[in-house]
Amino acid sequence: MIFQQAVITFSLLSLVCAGKFSFKERSSFQLHRLGDINVEVSIVRNETDEENVCLMTYTNMTAWERDNIITFYGFTSAFSNFRSSLSWIPCSREKCDPGFNYRLFRAVTYSSSPHCCHGYTKDWHDGSGCPIEIERKTILDTLIDIQATSFLRTIHESGSNGLRKMLTNGDNPLTVFYLDNGGMEFTQNYSSRTLTSPRRFVKSHITKGLRFTETFKDEEVMTSLAGGRIRIRHILDGGEPRILANCVLVTDIIDHVTLNGVLHQVKKPIIIPNEDLLSWLKRRGDLTILSNALQQSGVLVDASKATSFTIFAPTNAAFEKLPQQTMKAIFASPARLSALLKQYISDFSICDVMLDSHSSPCTLVGNRLAINRTEDGLFVNGGTVLESDIITTDGVVHVIDTAFIPEQALLIPEIFPDSSLVLSVAEEAGILSTLTNQHNLTFIAPDTNALQIKFNDTRATEADWLTKVLKGHIIYAPYMSHDFTRADGTPLSRFEVPEPTDDENMEQLRRTVGLMKLQCARLVRSDVEAFNGHIHEIDKVLVTPTESAWDVLNQHPRFSIFVKFARRVGLESLLQTDNITVFVPENTIFHNFLPEDFNRLVTDESHLEDFIRYHIAKGRMCMSDVKHLGYPPPWYWFLTGHVETYLEDRHLRVVSGRDATTINNVDIAETDIVSLNGVIHVINGILIPPSIPPRLGEELVEIVGLGK
Repeated sequence: MIFQQAVITFSLLSLVCAGKFSFKERSSFQLHRLGDINVEVSIVRNETDEENVCLMTYTNMTAWERDNIITFYGFTSAFSNFRSSLSWIPCSREKCDPGFNYRLFRAVTYSSSPHCCHGYTKDWHDGSGCPIEIERKTILDTLIDIQATSFLRTIHESGSNGLRKMLTNGDNPLTVFYLDNGGMEFTQNYSSRTLTSPRRFVKSHITKGLRFTETFKDEEVMTSLAGGRIRIRHILDGGEPRILANCVLVTDIIDHVTLNGVLHQVKKPIIIPNEDLLSWLKRRGDLTILSNALQQSGVLVDASKATSFTIFAPTNAAFEKLPQQTMKAIFASPARLSALLKQYISDFSICDVMLDSHSSPCTLVGNRLAINRTEDGLFVNGGTVLESDIITTDGVVHVIDTAFIPEQALLIPEIFPDSSLVLSVAEEAGILSTLTNQHNLTFIAPDTNALQIKFNDTRATEADWLTKVLKGHIIYAPYMSHDFTRADGTPLSRFEVPEPTDDENMEQLRRTVGLMKLQCARLVRSDVEAFNGHIHEIDKVLVTPTESAWDVLNQHPRFSIFVKFARRVGLESLLQTDNITVFVPENTIFHNFLPEDFNRLVTDESHLEDFIRYHIAKGRMCMSDVKHLGYPPPWYWFLTGHVETYLEDRHLRVVSGRDATTINNVDIAETDIVSLNGVIHVINGILIPPSIPPRLGEELVEIVGLGK
């Protein structure tokens, strides 16, 4: 990287540490000229009267600045003439330490108080300033103090005087991930690659520069002295911050700050990878199907553009359990194969410790994986994780015993089970080849119940009727549910018909959605993304109704009493009016009347007409629309809405609770019987209009139990 001039502005950690201060100022000065690079430093001094604290903080430091100009609390060797061997940033007393010695990680992460100067710490009983001075030692001496004897023995066995000198010299600050004694004993049999050379093993746990627990950045990649990569993950585990280095947990939340570096404890050795993921897969005889597919598809080329990635690798046996005819077709299509493989890859590094029953990592194809961790092990989409945390130069591998095909790799007919009624109907209607061979489709698929009901339609026996109907369920452009449902938080069953347009596909969508709205169709399943289009499953077959509400009621004997009343008062034409909603009681409801009460109602035709009009509402309202009138706001258990009826100035009261929606306290037994001019809902009671004399109304309510 070539720079003619770089002017770097940041707020630097304290240049002043001592005594008690109370001031606040900002200054800028030319610090140093490095080759062709001019560096300008802006300093912000924080107001404080505490003792031995850093009076300045830094912000907005880029990765290049951190790696090439300064470390978190000091200059690199590029500025060696500005410091002594043990002073990275001079204070009036000592170096400034951003994470003061032995300070807890939580306190470091969340405290907004100034950091202690290097060599000082808090008095937790007092809490003011950093009055306690800490004895500072080299990395080697500190390892002795904390009794990391096994790690020290490995350093001794390396026989490298240069390594020992590096751990005692202050010229180049280091970050060391040391294993505790238990971890070192575990290491002896951990891996043949781990201890091929004691010197290489130790150097693989050391990086140049200072990295405190609070300064590790998520997905930061550091280079070990052994030359390999150490990738950092900064995560929350049960609300607690955790650091992972190549998927090894940093177990000690205390920064052991020394004269020439900082120490972090780990329980397991950090494996430094020396091969990429594809090379590692090729060496595994049980993963050849996956490795060949990845090589054939070039998916890893796209994945490598990410900072890092993780692959959940199914074994050969797992792939062999899948339908082989489908797999053969997928492997024959590069695009489908790519969609299949992307289901197993995430574009960031995921370690075993990060996976639990609450996590659901997203894959490159856009789906989330279902994770479950129990006493029996770790499971991904129901499959067992056989091996985890295999580190390569370009990612992390977890081997699983189950393979799964994402919907994005399947054709529309393959989304449905082989025994699905919709497939047999589609084949009979001659549209199965369209759903298989055409691309960029939207299929509005009727569910099984809807198809079974529609088969009882007398028109189903007519020539080409089924073909014509089902062809109307296919749109030759991909549309998601948000293209035809409201975006204001109302239920997805409430469709919005798009505005007229010259676009032929949009016009087809408009006609289809108009039918969905007319039919009071509800989305059973939406936005299923197949390889060649989208699927939205609904609970209706989209056929334009041909009969009015009056005709529908006339055809059903269970509504004969209501029809008789309507005919008697001459309201047949009202039930044929456009855009109405009828709340109709069945005959069994009227049978609950005592004869004298029934006679008193029917002998007064004005009462009877009011009674019928009170059951007919203005506007075409599907059940989803009725429910919406009574949807509760967050601060109430329920909300009352009103529906205008054809009885002048009279409304019905709608209450939508958590479990049911009622009309004037009457339950709704059956919903969305559609007609050409409106919708019919069957109710479990009668609706008593206010115009009926109170005594009669009260008696009717008492008899029927509901409805006023």
